[in-house]
Amino acid sequence: MKERSVVIVGGGLPGLFSALVCSEKFPNASIKVIERGPRLGGAYGSLVHERAGVFDHGMHLIYTSMDQKIDKYLRECLSDDDWNILEGNEKDIAGVFYGGRLETKSPYISISDVKKEYQSMSISGLFKAFSEEPISAQNSKNALHFFQSRFGFEFAENVFDPILQKLWGHKAEDLSAFVSKLVLMDRINFFPHEAMLDMSNSSLLRSRLAFPDQMKLPLERRNSQVGLYPKQFGMKFLIEKIQSILERRGVDFQMSTQINHFKKSKDSISSIGLICDGKPSIDCEVDEIIWTIPIFSLSSLLNVQSSISEKGDPPKAQKSIYFLLKNPPNMDDLYYFFCFDPGFKTFRVTNYSQYCEDAVRKSESEFGISYPICMEMHLQEHENINGEKLERIAKKELMQFGIIEKESEILFCFAGKQSGGFPILTNKNIRIQAGLKEKINKILPKNLNIACQEPEKGIFFLHEVVTRIFKALD
Repeated sequence: MKERSVVIVGGGLPGLFSALVCSEKFPNASIKVIERGPRLGGAYGSLVHERAGVFDHGMHLIYTSMDQKIDKYLRECLSDDDWNILEGNEKDIAGVFYGGRLETKSPYISISDVKKEYQSMSISGLFKAFSEEPISAQNSKNALHFFQSRFGFEFAENVFDPILQKLWGHKAEDLSAFVSKLVLMDRINFFPHEAMLDMSNSSLLRSRLAFPDQMKLPLERRNSQVGLYPKQFGMKFLIEKIQSILERRGVDFQMSTQINHFKKSKDSISSIGLICDGKPSIDCEVDEIIWTIPIFSLSSLLNVQSSISEKGDPPKAQKSIYFLLKNPPNMDDLYYFFCFDPGFKTFRVTNYSQYCEDAVRKSESEFGISYPICMEMHLQEHENINGEKLERIAKKELMQFGIIEKESEILFCFAGKQSGGFPILTNKNIRIQAGLKEKINKILPKNLNIACQEPEKGIFFLHEVVTRIFKALD
């Protein structure tokens, strides 16, 4: 006999993680996962092209939380022999295109790539900033304040502000300091490796200066975190494996479904109304609800409205272009790199086969042995570019990066569906979300547990979210 009814809202990896924990800790519970879309996995899912095969939605490794009690839930879904385990300096090999040059040794910009007219002025401000402890992102008024504290006014104004405008379409003073977590920007390359070995012992310097070669990062500067990716290419296969494990445990999945309303009894939710495939279904009783998706739809269900009258800043429209290349891309060992230069649509380029050998297409495939990559493109608000035009832009930028020399190296390419991207971390959006969260918490039903990203606290990444979920469920 089932003891309690648990509903998990969201079929992405946070929701699946919640189901793994609940089904183990409470084997007699009735567990239901509600997913608005037709498939599980969310951003960690994959797409399958009928001719070109499997592609992930950009770069998606799983980084561990460094707590074995937490990490075992996802890690034990596959055997160690079925994981690519990326450790040490190979955990995350990233680069950056900045100043017209692709840096493959480090994900941080180099002072040598800064425009000459800004260098001397910026270096003076840089050393002045080094004399004081930097202000944390949590305690910074905005991104400009954060970068001024770390690198000086000139560097923040002349170097980081243009990069932020390129990436997010907003000035640094209008953005939250937590944007420095989304894309690696909290350090710069300034000194050679040998000098950095000494300077990294200084608490004032080590959090602001980068080692110029990430593959030579000293052992004492690494942590125990590892990156995980299935040996079979495509996160969809991991998602399918997790689903099969949960189905064997009796977990029920309802796809293309969302909550229409709550019914409350005293200070708890007694039942929920669902809409399945656009049609209302019978209300179902519930003892516990775990909410793993953004809170905006929750605020509507709880009749909570923001006290801020201003409209939020819309997310960047994002569209991915997928390629099969005749030869390995000219990216050295990089798993991915970000593009910081203005004038480019590219946000990030991912080379799947660098962290998963199985991504390389086999000789018997339609295009023979070929190498898949993904270019995530960010579009301006109201910018209407069709797939064919965006493919032409992507091919041009691919050659400008030096990833290919000529267009004939492309065997096949196609544009994915446009998504809303992730929300822009403007201070306005943070204020709106924090205000909603505060109001929700004041009336939060006892049996409703919010376990999702918290942009106002800088909690974005999967390992941060699952840590929060585990502690709430433990």
